[in-house]
Amino acid sequence: MIDRSISQLVLAVVITLLPSSVISDKCEALVGAQNYCACDYKDSSGTSLGQVDLRAIVPKNPPLINMVQGEDSSHKYSYNPCTPFSQGSSSGSCTNKAACQFVSDGSEYTLGTQESVDYSVDTSNNVKFTYSDTQDTVKRTAEVTLKCDKNARNPKIKVAGEEVATYYKYEITTQCACPGVCEGGVAPSPPQSGGLSAGSILCIIFFVLLATYFIGGALVNKYARQKDGTEIIPNASFWSDLPYLIKDGFLFAISPCKKQDAYQQI
Repeated sequence: MIDRSISQLVLAVVITLLPSSVISDKCEALVGAQNYCACDYKDSSGTSLGQVDLRAIVPKNPPLINMVQGEDSSHKYSYNPCTPFSQGSSSGSCTNKAACQFVSDGSEYTLGTQESVDYSVDTSNNVKFTYSDTQDTVKRTAEVTLKCDKNARNPKIKVAGEEVATYYKYEITTQCACPGVCEGGVAPSPPQSGGLSAGSILCIIFFVLLATYFIGGALVNKYARQKDGTEIIPNASFWSDLPYLIKDGFLFAISPCKKQDAYQQI
């Protein structure tokens, strides 16, 4: 009995001293229409922070990553989350796949199927979608790292390519990689503009009234009063005198006041 108590005590101490990274965040697969597309992000305590759902960024004409040259070589790569795509030759290996590689010599390789997707969270709390498939007895794996950026409405793509033999890496920065942001397959609406300021509205009203005054007055003078030339301008004499009135007012404002002698010479 004593030995058992000591063992339990030692086990409790060991668990307490384990680094927090041992109990890490995770993203659990969902069941349903989105089971190849989303996962439920849970922190180390098991609390759900929301779904990481990529359906909102899937293009109408897949793939999302379309023949992008990798950083590893001149090879090109394609990838599409959620739904499979077909690309390349009709008899090639990239038919109904999640990820493919297209080699410069014309060869095509499958890097994974939608059904093979596995979800995980790395030490930087980035969700990873990992796919795999076998072609000619060689298993290849595609790892897609999703980076959360709530300001990235349009996905930012990076293709590292084949960093290790038969292991290929993609990176997508998007708001939909943030837990709960695109849950349900719907991206948040863009922020609405603040609208016109009060000053802008007053300026619009002023210029509309000014245009109405000149156009309406000109029409009345021309057709109702039978005037021609500059006389069709409403209050033409006032507008012709206005520059001189402004000039006189300006000179009066800047001219120094002169003291007048109130006494008359005797």
